[in-house]
Amino acid sequence: MGTIVIAEADLSTKQPRAGARTILHFDLDAFFCSVEEILRPDLRGKAFVVAGRPEERGVVASASYPARRYGVHSAMPTARALRLVPGLVVVAPRHEKYAEASEQVMGLIRSAVPAVEQVSIDEAFLDVSDDPRPGADIAAKLQAEIRSRFDLPSSWGVASSKLVAKIATNVAKPGGPVRRLPSWRLCRWACCGGSGPRRRMCWPPAGCGPSVIWQG
Repeated sequence: MGTIVIAEADLSTKQPRAGARTILHFDLDAFFCSVEEILRPDLRGKAFVVAGRPEERGVVASASYPARRYGVHSAMPTARALRLVPGLVVVAPRHEKYAEASEQVMGLIRSAVPAVEQVSIDEAFLDVSDDPRPGADIAAKLQAEIRSRFDLPSSWGVASSKLVAKIATNVAKPGGPVRRLPSWRLCRWACCGGSGPRRRMCWPPAGCGPSVIWQG
């Protein structure tokens, strides 16, 4: 199961202030690999990539999380990925299967939320500002439905803007223990390109309030 990251203001059960927006962003975790694990259950828990053939100068389209622990990532040459991971399994892409799974998920999302902006095959923004329910509740419900109906994990961000919602989803991946942190750390993660020594050099941007991360 993926994680959900929510700006603290969106956790309130009180009526939101006039004009406030609630934006959800979701991303299907390691989407191509997740679809392959459904089609080939023997791949679950293994280090594998959906990628082109190394002898044809292929590149990685998606890497499973066990493969990512070795530093494998999308757009990496397949030949290099094979050098990094002993016994790495290379799976040929099946784009028609990924498109079919995407259409099913996006169909579910559009049936539940009227304002949806799909930005790629595996992610979209949802504007739920007019929904009286807290954004966290909507995200959790949709996340659970995607998992139960299609067996696909997803990570979600909830915020008052698309930018912060997108950052929140990226920080959430790929799920983990319950934790709390101020959103200036979330913003610092974005401006410094993730974790690492450079994070200590970044100051929180103006207007960043607290946020909460919890396991979905």
